[in-house]
Order: sequence, then structure tokens, then C-alpha cells
Amino acid sequence: MSTNDKYEFSRVKSPWKRARKRFTMDIRYRISCRPALWPLMIPYAWARSRRKGNREGAFAEEAFPSADFPLVVDGYPGSANSAATKAMRNYLPEGTHFGNHYHSPAETLRGLDLGVPVLLTIRHPERAVVSFLRRWDFVTLPSAIRYYIWFYEAMLPKIEQMVVSDFSYTINHIDGIAEQLKDRFGVPLERRAEAPEGGKPPPPKVGSGQKMRSKDELTAMFYRSIPPEEIARAESIYERLLNHPGTLKDEDQLESRRKSATL
Repeated sequence: MSTNDKYEFSRVKSPWKRARKRFTMDIRYRISCRPALWPLMIPYAWARSRRKGNREGAFAEEAFPSADFPLVVDGYPGSANSAATKAMRNYLPEGTHFGNHYHSPAETLRGLDLGVPVLLTIRHPERAVVSFLRRWDFVTLPSAIRYYIWFYEAMLPKIEQMVVSDFSYTINHIDGIAEQLKDRFGVPLERRAEAPEGGKPPPPKVGSGQKMRSKDELTAMFYRSIPPEEIARAESIYERLLNHPGTLKDEDQLESRRKSATL
């Protein structure tokens, strides 16, 4: 790989800080993608609780899986988790707490074991990983695709018990998701008249004076930096999820993407 193909960029400038953050992220995904290790995610949940408590529109009470939740919304980062969470907050009774943004099969499947319905969001690996890297710049592309594979491999055995929604469906057809959750699991969803339906995911946040790499640049690096067999493995997992009979997907969007890929 040439120096121009480096896939790390400089929102975190200190090499030591980058190495430390990269190491802790790797440990987190090695734990979180093994459902039997869910108790080891408790320290991460406490940290999540503190972050949520300091963030507008987030709630510390939602940081831990709970049998009292009506719903858990989760998926690999960049798969419209934020759009789905915002929309579900507008459909559930006002003030209702529910699990979201775990990015952790161990915790999400713990919620499932407690009897909580799960909305699993999915996205094509190239686009999900690019979105991931735009948020967490210290992670390498090979690591990000590995986390994608681990994440959804852990979820695959349980997808019959979830509502699975592809990215374009999640951001364009929230009513359809709400109907599925309501019909299959009895989740009390009814869009409040004064609430917006949902919307597109928010753009990644960048600090003042920081430059974010473009999607096109990261997409090009995606194919240069990741071994083809890893990309093929991730795409195979995505196709299995997408083609599952119960998965919610926007057929028109998918057909348009397939045509673009053949040009």
C-alpha cells in the first residue's frame, strides 16, 4: 500500500491516542460480538449511560438492556440507527424509553432473550463501513469490515425473531417498520400527530477546524485496503440478511443500485 492509500486520517492526531483508541475499539467488538459475553459489556454500558446523560435527546435509562423496554433498535454503525431511533421515539408513547445504539449483538440479543422485540438495521458493507470511518477515524478499514462481519454473523441465527430493515427502507418507510413491529410483536407504535415521521440519518459530527474525508475517497480506499475475500464475505452476509423472507427492503432502490453497479 502506498502512503497515499493510508486509510487513517487526522481527527485524532496523537499516534499514541490513535493506537489506544484503536486497541480499545477492537477489544470492545471482540466482546460485543460474542453473545455469551454480554456481562462483560456492563462497563461499556455504564460509559454509554454517562454519554447519553450528557447528550440532548438521549437518555441514560436506555443504556442497559431491560425487560421493561418495548423495543430495541440496533445495527452496525452507519446503518440508519439514528434515523430509526428518532422515528421510533415519535411513534412510541411520549416519554417511553427503549434500547438503541448499542452496536452490540451481545446486548441486543440479551434484550431478545428477555423478551424484548428487536429492530435490526442493515446496510451494504461498503456504505456502512465508509459511514463508520467517517465517524471513528482512528479505526482501520480492515478492522471496520471485520467488525461488520462479526456483528452480523452473531445476529444471523436469531433473525427469525427480529424485524430486519435495509437502509433505504429504514429511512423512507418508517410506517412499514412500525406496522411490522406492531403486528408481529405488539409494540405500541402510533405516530403522534405532532411528530415528524422520521428522516435521513444525521451527518457525522466533526470538530471545529477538522476536515472529513469524502465518501468517494473512502470508497476508493475501501477496495484498495481490504482483501477481496473479506469484502466477499461481508457482502455474502449482507445478501443473506437482505434476501431473508422477512426482511423489509425497498425493491426500487435495490434495483437502481444493481443497475448502477453494472454500468
